Amino acid sequence: MTVFSSIIKVQKNLAMSNASSRNNDDNIIIKRSVKKAKQTLNVIKHKVLIHGVVREMEQNLRTYYQIHDNSISCIIPLELTRMIISFFPSYKIYGIGWNTKGQLGYGHAQRLPEYVELLSFAAVCSDAKNISVGNKRFMVQNSGNEVYCTGFNHRGQLGIGIVSDTVNTFSPMVTTINNLSSLQEVDFISNGIASNHTFIKSLTDNKIYGFGTNMYSQLGFKSDTKENEPFPVHIPEIHFTDDSIIDIECGLSHTLFLSSSGSVYSSGSNQYGQCGVENANKVNYPTLINFDTKSKITTIKCGACFSICMNIHNQLIAFGQNEFGQLGGGVVRRPGLISFFEDKKINVAKISCGYGYTVCIDDNGKCYVWGCNYSHQLGIDGSIIRDVRILEIERLIDISCGSEHTLFLSKTNNIYICGQNYGMKTSKQIFSYPTKIPKDEIGADDNMPITKVIAGTESSLIILEWTNETGKM
Repeated sequence: MTVFSSIIKVQKNLAMSNASSRNNDDNIIIKRSVKKAKQTLNVIKHKVLIHGVVREMEQNLRTYYQIHDNSISCIIPLELTRMIISFFPSYKIYGIGWNTKGQLGYGHAQRLPEYVELLSFAAVCSDAKNISVGNKRFMVQNSGNEVYCTGFNHRGQLGIGIVSDTVNTFSPMVTTINNLSSLQEVDFISNGIASNHTFIKSLTDNKIYGFGTNMYSQLGFKSDTKENEPFPVHIPEIHFTDDSIIDIECGLSHTLFLSSSGSVYSSGSNQYGQCGVENANKVNYPTLINFDTKSKITTIKCGACFSICMNIHNQLIAFGQNEFGQLGGGVVRRPGLISFFEDKKINVAKISCGYGYTVCIDDNGKCYVWGCNYSHQLGIDGSIIRDVRILEIERLIDISCGSEHTLFLSKTNNIYICGQNYGMKTSKQIFSYPTKIPKDEIGADDNMPITKVIAGTESSLIILEWTNETGKM
């Protein structure tokens, strides 16, 4: 019988109910396995939750546990797990590409050569509320407000500490943010495609917690004693002079903070002017950015060393590095307008920044691109695109820029990719132009809507909405 290893992680209680009487013995086996694993580890502070209700079970199903990387691993038959997951309306997360740092949470597999359902996350986060992808890492918040993480952790950017023999984690783990007594509900998680630092906002006490590298004060405070913050640290609010912070964006070594009043603060490296603050190569504390337009900012985005903001008048403002045309004709080192959109009276609806390039769509789903195009991540010809170009593709509802590839989701529920090929079954190393991904490659059909595409660092995620009515297992 086919089996898979599913990491059943820490949650609030053990829920195994409504199973038919003939399956009672199987339930006991599962409970005893988990109990024995807990006794053996003697370090688990919470109980194991297996989502859902076990209904029909095959005869002679075998369930047992193993201890691996300080985690409880329950090996359970594929059919049983599908029944457990299918009980609730949920999201199915498919991943493809490199997994060298565990960024896909798929055990120790180096690479996923095709789209594979990330069942380890399904076991703990099928009801995902928040999904955030950073530089070779992946974080998910479930409905129980627990934040699970996997992947690159050499700077403590997962918030689980740094252990010399387990720098990276290859299966979902709970961040230590959940051990903070003041934190009962997470508002949002913020990573960055190029960053090695992370933020989590608490909805309970309205506080911001940061962790990871702080070499350039990108966490919002100056650290004199150490470079890394491997556990969540409260960022003082004294530097934010107005309302609460509602969004945070992370660059390679800088951070933007957006307040509810539409003000933007920045901290971190300002080598290229990416913090929008003049006469400073480094900004040690969140500092207010003065925009010439004086209009409320509604959207903030960060590439590796550049920043883009949008105000209530749909004006795009860019600042930072411009070596590869990242600013789309904007002003270097200080915030300046990208005039293309204002001149043509285009209302931008969504923006996504990669390492050195930007893709956006307007309120009609039309797509625009500019910046570095060495790997054809813009889906057009030319290596450096300094002015805004229109991408010929069907109307879109979602876009996502990775390190060197881009994903597009159309209004007709089709997925396209351009740039580096990090896993697709083809001899092509680069998709020079937007290429449609066959739905059967990601286990989707016409009755299963694709809700989001996420391009990561050398990997991709596809989020599908699944319910008993719309999905078929």
